[in-house]
Amino acid sequence: MDHDLMYVVVNGEAIMLENGTPVSYLVDYDDGTIDWTSQDTVDWEDMLPDEYKVYKSAIDFLHTHSPSTVFLK
Repeated sequence: MDHDLMYVVVNGEAIMLENGTPVSYLVDYDDGTIDWTSQDTVDWEDMLPDEYKVYKSAIDFLHTHSPSTVFLK
């Protein structure tokens, strides 16, 4: 697993694209580390409308931007 991938954290889950498919990993609330063994697919069918909008925006951001175009301070 390449841990240098770009991800967005939403509702305690790190959302990222792996081979173009959105996947999520749990994020520890206490220390912010990602549990790389907790991979799951993003389940669109169980989301409420507002939750869907947030996840969709995060995935659109990941599709649009690459790590080389985003600068964090």
